[in-house]
Amino acid sequence: MTTAFDLMDTNRDQSIDAGEHATGLALAWRLADRDGDGALSLTEFREDFLIVTALRRGVGSATGR
Repeated sequence: MTTAFDLMDTNRDQSIDAGEHATGLALAWRLADRDGDGALSLTEFREDFLIVTALRRGVGSATGR
């Protein structure tokens, strides 16, 4: 989870403010919207969620978190 936190904490002050959170969510949305239609299909949502979850668990396992 620290890696996701670090990615969203763009000013490195060890907290995520509403603007940083919104920016992180907007980026996640753009990456998940693979066909660029401005909406997430169930497939896009599932595949993005599963990939992000797997990566987060893998990174957490590798770092002992």
